[in-house]
Parts: sequence; C-alpha cells; structure tokens
Amino acid sequence: MATIARSGKFPTLVSLVEHDIDFNLDEFFEFGLKRLLDGIANLLE
Repeated sequence: MATIARSGKFPTLVSLVEHDIDFNLDEFFEFGLKRLLDGIANLLE
C-alpha cells in the first residue's frame, strides 16, 4: 500500500486511507455486481 501511495497515481485511494474509512469489500462487490446484473437484465428485456 505504501508503494501505491508514493506513486501518486491514486490520490483518491490515498485520501480514503488517510481518513481511516472502513472498507467492506463484500459490500463493494455486491454493489458492483448488482449494477452489472441490472445492466445485463436491461439488455435482455
């Protein structure tokens, strides 16, 4: 993570880490999967 932070390529990620935001990867995954499946469902209709 320190290497990523020093690279300067991901300032938003660094900002989130600096503010000690709780990352719940399960929630992120479910959120993204729901949007993906909703999009596919719209194409199939």
